[in-house]
Amino acid sequence: MADEKLYELEQPQDFTLLRLTSTDGTNRLTRNRVLALTSSIEELAQTSKPLIIAGNEKFFSAGADLNEISQLSGADAFSFAGMGQKLMNAIDHFPAPVIAAIEGYCMGGGLDLALACDLRIAAPNALFG
Repeated sequence: MADEKLYELEQPQDFTLLRLTSTDGTNRLTRNRVLALTSSIEELAQTSKPLIIAGNEKFFSAGADLNEISQLSGADAFSFAGMGQKLMNAIDHFPAPVIAAIEGYCMGGGLDLALACDLRIAAPNALFG
């Protein structure tokens, strides 16, 4: 889905909210989403404002898109793993606190994303795996 919106940014004065979005609501970490998030987080690092990463009320993120991953060659899978590591490093080295605001499912790579953050705030309906 080339024109699918991958995330939304809200930038009040004191922080930035990066909300994962997807047409099916699961916020899977596709290659396109991982690349877009990495680029955005590296750019946002220039502002040094705290960053909150959120999903929706049913899914923070369902993790990697298994349909996409099952089609990757060994070399492409290795490249995808490196892309994921680059995203987690961008979060880890962010110059201000990064907070995961978790509602609903937080699975696989979505859990990796939440764990890369400095703090995690879980709603009562958060499910981790």
